Parts: sequence; structure tokens; C-alpha cells
Amino acid sequence: MGDLLNHLKSCDLYEPIIISDSNSVFIEMILQHLGQQDCFRSVYTNPAQFNDSGVLQIEYYHTQDWCDLSTVNLCKGHILQEHIKAAASRPTPVIYKTVLYVGDGNNDFCPGLRLKNSDYLCARAGYSLVKKIQSATEQKVQCQTLIYNSGSEIVNLLKKLEQNTWLKYNSINLNNVLCLLCIV
Repeated sequence: MGDLLNHLKSCDLYEPIIISDSNSVFIEMILQHLGQQDCFRSVYTNPAQFNDSGVLQIEYYHTQDWCDLSTVNLCKGHILQEHIKAAASRPTPVIYKTVLYVGDGNNDFCPGLRLKNSDYLCARAGYSLVKKIQSATEQKVQCQTLIYNSGSEIVNLLKKLEQNTWLKYNSINLNNVLCLLCIV
């Protein structure tokens, strides 16, 4: 994934965010270790901190009862929709041409169901999200899917999208970000 993170830093066509059922301390430590603290616009996760005894205490991001596909403490699909809605309501509105959602777990199926046909659900090969997508009968994703083994495959997809956008529009309005990239 290092090549993907480096590509995101080198290009201002994206608004990378993290939506994770992990916790803020763990994510902060990983980003610091990778030197990628500034790569993400927002991180949506369970707040955490060490107490005076050195024990990590984790709180719920929110408490939800509206999504049977998600855990009670975090619905990734709801967070994704709220982020998109908030971006469109900024003083300089941001409308995403494409959403790339990168995931691997069962709890990444919910946001996948909320993606449009112009969006991509990037599912990590060999993990439960791929099985969930392939076995879904009643609820099927409407977006395009990419089953990936490494971040370089996602970078190749991004480069293809960049080229198509450049050829189609011949210039890019940065108020309309090419892609919201969610890494989980």
C-alpha cells in the first residue's frame, strides 16, 4: 500500500479519508510509522486514549441501530454518505466524480451497496469482502469492482481514471475532485 499512499500524496485530484472500525490511537501510530500523517483529509474511527494506568480505552464512534450489515459502534456506509453530503455543503462545494472505496471485511459491504455505477469498490483478494460480494443474492453492489492483491493495482486504476478525466475534460476543476478515496 506504500505505493498507493505515495501516489495520493503526489496528486491533488483526490480527497483520501479513512473509515475504520479500529481506533484512533492505532491508526495514528500506523500513519506516523509510515510517515503518512498528512495524507488523509479525515479519519473516521472509534476515539481512543490511554488512561492514567496506561490502559487503552476505546469509545464508540457512534451508536447505530439502522444497519444490520454493520456493528453497533460504526456504520461505514452511513459515515461515507455523511462525508459526501458534508463535502457538497462546504463553502466551496466538492462534488466527487468517482468514489473509490478500498476494503476487505464484511463491514465494508454496506458502503459498497451505497456506491453508484461510476464508483469503484476495491476488495482485497482472499478476504471476506470478496466472498460477500460474490455470494450476495438479494443485495448486490451497483458499482464497479476491483479485486486487488496490492496497492499498485489501485494506483493503476487511479492513473487510468486520471487519464480519462484529462482526455475528456482537457482540464480539471479542482473544486470537483476526481475521487474520494476511502481506505479502511
